[in-house]
Amino acid sequence: MTNINKLLAVLIVVFGLLFLGCEEDPAGPDEPGTVEGIVAKASGTVIEDATIKVGSDIVAYSGADGSYSFQIDPGTYTLTCTADGYTVQVLENVEVKSKETNIINFILQEIQPEFISGTISIDVTWTENNIYVIQGEVSVFSIITINPGTIIKFDVNASLFVDNGKILASGTELKPIIFTSFKDDIYGGDTNDDGSTTAPIPGDWGNINIVGTNNSSTFEFCEFYYGGSDDEETILLDNNTQISIINCIIAHNKGIQGALDAGKAGSGTIIQNNIFYDNIKPLKINTNFSIDNSNIFHDPDNLSVINEYNGIFVGYDGSNNYISGNISWEETKVPFAFPYLGVYIVPGDTLELADNVVLKFNGGSILYQGDNLINYDGLSVLFTSYKDDINGGDTNGDGDVTVPADGDWEGIYNEGAQPGVWEDWDNILYDEIH
Repeated sequence: MTNINKLLAVLIVVFGLLFLGCEEDPAGPDEPGTVEGIVAKASGTVIEDATIKVGSDIVAYSGADGSYSFQIDPGTYTLTCTADGYTVQVLENVEVKSKETNIINFILQEIQPEFISGTISIDVTWTENNIYVIQGEVSVFSIITINPGTIIKFDVNASLFVDNGKILASGTELKPIIFTSFKDDIYGGDTNDDGSTTAPIPGDWGNINIVGTNNSSTFEFCEFYYGGSDDEETILLDNNTQISIINCIIAHNKGIQGALDAGKAGSGTIIQNNIFYDNIKPLKINTNFSIDNSNIFHDPDNLSVINEYNGIFVGYDGSNNYISGNISWEETKVPFAFPYLGVYIVPGDTLELADNVVLKFNGGSILYQGDNLINYDGLSVLFTSYKDDINGGDTNGDGDVTVPADGDWEGIYNEGAQPGVWEDWDNILYDEIH
């Protein structure tokens, strides 16, 4: 081999090695980073068994020395840390770099119980630094502002009676506001200091009863558990109140009228994006306000966990059953149920049904004026018996004890026709004329 050829061979090898050295690391730039740190009190005492989450996912628990560690792909995250008896700490925009150890320490503040009884007549703010324990019936004649992450616990049969006062409870997705039983150790720890001797059950406490015309209380990102003693409602909206209940969880409650009873609420009431499960009856409304299709009537983590009587119950205790205004009902996950009464549409007003809405009747009839019932023949809209489990599920909560039959309810009567007529549409099932 000539010297030139030898030189070329050497250069090829050298350049080959250079290019080889410039290749990307086989592991790639997106190798996970490590997040680790200590969970402790402000005093420096470590906290064991704290829960660390990325978003809503649990990623680690603190050990006996307060330390935790986990790996995650590089990126920017929201981390939360919770522990029984301590406030929630949320850290936003935490940047995790590839193949680096990111030190994130959490400092949690102990929650102190504050016992509330008697009357609240001046404006107050409740914060996550305390657990508020309601004892007896507490009457509210002022404004209670409740901060995100706050925990309110109710002693046996305790309740809040808001008489022309107001509750402004605005939590967040990461820091919901909790209303629960004094025996509930999951939220805020063992507040009643009895270890595992007691456990919460539906009906442990009374209710939140809001009265007063045009009351504009708000509940957003709140969670309501174990209320409804003596079969009362956990949340009772009365006397034309106009309340916003949005993005809330209502679960494990009694309430023969409905865990959320809006049977007398005003036309400005908003009930949206809530989750109802493991209640006797989830929701009662009257005919004065519209309902969209945003609420859920099962446990999002277990679709089989629903409510004993799964439906939206309409004005069945003798409250107003007249449609007044232009009302729309869009909920399709559960039926609208009329166990005792039908509904009458006032001349000049309307009831509009979305596609796939199911209405169930038990002895009552829909009476309507001419074209005031809108989309009654929409895709899969059904008018059927309260005993019909095939369409809309077991709304009357009796399993297969009862079955639907012709004549279970009266039917749909058009007073606007001359003369009046009982309708015989194909989507009317089990009424008097079928």
